[in-house]
Amino acid sequence: MSIWDAYETDKTLETEGVWVEVRGGAKVKVRYLKTVEADAIRAKMFKRLRFLTGGADAIPPEVLQEMNLALLKGWVIAGWSGFTVRGSNEPLPCTPENIELVFSQMRELREEVLDVAGILHTFKATPVEEIAKNSLSTSGTGASTDVTPSPSAAKQPNEG
Repeated sequence: MSIWDAYETDKTLETEGVWVEVRGGAKVKVRYLKTVEADAIRAKMFKRLRFLTGGADAIPPEVLQEMNLALLKGWVIAGWSGFTVRGSNEPLPCTPENIELVFSQMRELREEVLDVAGILHTFKATPVEEIAKNSLSTSGTGASTDVTPSPSAAKQPNEG
């Protein structure tokens, strides 16, 4: 495998999103966190941050959370399925307001989704298993997570 193959992603998957399963039987369609669109959201937030902190070096935790929520609702989350209103079986539509509602209350889910959205292999056209099998430099110590790319990637029905 060449270095080009190792780092090349599917640009359609980056921008349209990939379905990943999360705990509780739900799925989230995520876009790649390292795109021009995500950078534009970060740039806007950093401009606001400089204003709020007077140019201070340290980012207050509440501002960092606000930045992450802005990335989630403004770019990363392209859809979801299996999310319900808390305490009922009523489906919860995927809207910017509901993304903020859910992800501001569920820190671990927020971090898992941001993590998977920033992982290169989530957006590879070639399945991760095939890359690992063909790779000459596998360490065998890969970390596991409950957030995994769905085999059907961007072709998942019921974007709810």
